[in-house]
Amino acid sequence: MTLQVGARGVVVASRQEAADAGAFALRHGGNAIDAAIATALALTVVDPANCGLAGYGGYMVVDSPRFAVPQCVHFNTSVPAAFDPRQLQQAPRIEPFVHGGASVSVPAVVPGLFAAHAAGARLPMADLFAPAIALASQGYAVSPDLARALRWASSVHGTLSQDFQDLYFRDGRPCREGQSLRVEPVAEVLRLLARSGLAGWREGGLPDAICSSVRGAGGALDVADLAGDGVRVEPAQAVEHHGVQVHGADPTGSAFGVLAGALQALQPSRLGAARGAEYLRTVVDALAAAWKQRLAHWQPLVAPSQHTTHLCAADADGTLVACTFTHGPLWFGSALVARDTGLLLNCGANLYAADRRGGGVQPLTNLCPVFFREPDSTRHVVGSPGGHRIPAIVLQAIVDRVHYAADLEQALALPRVSTSMAGEPECEAELLDLLPGARRIDTAEYYGPASAITCRSDGTLVAARDPRFGSGWARA
Repeated sequence: MTLQVGARGVVVASRQEAADAGAFALRHGGNAIDAAIATALALTVVDPANCGLAGYGGYMVVDSPRFAVPQCVHFNTSVPAAFDPRQLQQAPRIEPFVHGGASVSVPAVVPGLFAAHAAGARLPMADLFAPAIALASQGYAVSPDLARALRWASSVHGTLSQDFQDLYFRDGRPCREGQSLRVEPVAEVLRLLARSGLAGWREGGLPDAICSSVRGAGGALDVADLAGDGVRVEPAQAVEHHGVQVHGADPTGSAFGVLAGALQALQPSRLGAARGAEYLRTVVDALAAAWKQRLAHWQPLVAPSQHTTHLCAADADGTLVACTFTHGPLWFGSALVARDTGLLLNCGANLYAADRRGGGVQPLTNLCPVFFREPDSTRHVVGSPGGHRIPAIVLQAIVDRVHYAADLEQALALPRVSTSMAGEPECEAELLDLLPGARRIDTAEYYGPASAITCRSDGTLVAARDPRFGSGWARA
């Protein structure tokens, strides 16, 4: 997928409709940040199992000629002020905590996208809502992934709420693949935010509806929590590996800490001349060391599977964006719908972790969008869904590029190795003979597509997708 110099840009996302929304922004004079915001807003409509306006949050990494150093929009969730840490001891045995109101953390997607806009977008924010509003009000075709997630939700939750069924069921059954799905209540919220801006999220009927719905289901969210979401924009963190600078999010809250630890632990001399048994063992050992370091400091509540979504965007001026965001570790988050809004509420409290060094609770996620630059000025953004395997997916994309000169299109297509958070090796079937004793990873466990964009030194843009999964890309 090579785009010639002079094209306005390119977007890659988990759904074609969302990529088209980003291309819409580029065609109307927006830059890659505009495109990423429009794509993310569209994903909250067409990928509701993995993300939403009342979702957990995430990270957006941006490299742009206008910035002295790459920037990161941190819109990770936070803990409601009234949350009782003693619930962490009981949570694995209490179903309402896993799925119900107590599972809802402070939703940060909306303020995160507004912060990204303030950091360097060109178009009015209201214009970026237009594609998402059209998708919500006019409808879109249910994807195979969404149909599968709806079947899963129906089986796991038993009887879903009437509000949920009104959105995603037809004739008493979960929407099927190919059916047209309209979500007019979500369109109304999008229109409100387009008109009122961030004030519409923090004041008035919308935050009241969200917080009262959470409290009514046993949670602790308050309107003051929405106003104190902790979203910020700051220089991205950096780690050097083999002469390449890799930039990512907060290493404490995101999995960039795991990736950085693995890159530092990885010994290039052990990789071998090509992918093989030496390569696999070196990657596994580096990941195991990085996970051990993280878990020495933090005690996660659960082993998160982290259903999520990822996008990349680039423009002709040289701005590159990678953004990963989520509902939390379960499809459709908590499965609660805030009354009169159509907004699915996250289940981010399942990702709270206790600080082993002496108190404190923090959301701990595996999200890991990154930017990296090579010595010849070739630049890349890459990221992926995939739960605890996200750092492994991103690590191998970097290693395959830096050490074996693979294009990211090739790198994302290769079979992968990973480790559990306990350091146990896992790999795809094609690699089992090369890594004896590893657990087999089924393709379906990746929960969605990795994606990347390369900007070559001559300005040519190359978009890359994971061929294991359906996804979309669009150029402008």
